[in-house]
Amino acid sequence: MNFENQALPEYPILTLSILGANWLELGKAIEVADSIGADAIQVDIADGHFIPTITLGERLIQQIRQVSSIPLEVHLMVSRPQDYFRKLADYGADSVLIHPESTPILYDRILEARSHGLSVGVALNVATPVEAIESVLPYVDMVTLMAISLGYSGTPFVPTTMTKIKKLRSMIDSCPDCRAIIQVDGGIKSGNVHEITVAGMANLLFSSQVYKQSDSVQAARELRSLFCELSPQRPRNLAAYLEKIHSRR
Repeated sequence: MNFENQALPEYPILTLSILGANWLELGKAIEVADSIGADAIQVDIADGHFIPTITLGERLIQQIRQVSSIPLEVHLMVSRPQDYFRKLADYGADSVLIHPESTPILYDRILEARSHGLSVGVALNVATPVEAIESVLPYVDMVTLMAISLGYSGTPFVPTTMTKIKKLRSMIDSCPDCRAIIQVDGGIKSGNVHEITVAGMANLLFSSQVYKQSDSVQAARELRSLFCELSPQRPRNLAAYLEKIHSRR
């Protein structure tokens, strides 16, 4: 799909992670994302080494791309992220999230992913401080802060994530060359979305809060509406991010 002549989505943007969907009905999960006009679909890939669980595989990207034009974001919970970049780009992924905990040469991995035409973000485990990525902030498009344990969709929001969001927001705002937007992964619901938004979240990521509901479409629309009311202003760096992920389609 060509986005050249289409208006970009209004801020805020909504990403749906299909990890929390019924894996026997992943086609329906993609239809939900399409029906509500989601701005991205996140696919979590775990190898059973970086974290104990094994989730979805990279070939799923190819299959989703055949039925949907929504930008695809791949969260790499793997020990060797570099083994996936080329395949994901070839299959139609638009962006990847790399864990600094998975590689001692994060900057090199970021450049390598970019060499395949991918937008690049970093994802931080609950116990990893935001200072760990300060040196690479000018080179990434997104920072995802895990607010739950990796690979376990539907678990409670870790309260200390709030402090990390505020620190990261301050780091990005004080860096003239930083363009990263903040995404928070896990435990977001109507009762805490206001506090998280005020702290600095720009990308609304949902999984279980949408896919575990009896009416997933309605649940997603209500949560997005609430987020729009809380965040009427578009941050300076979000437009550039949206332009980048849409330029691949």
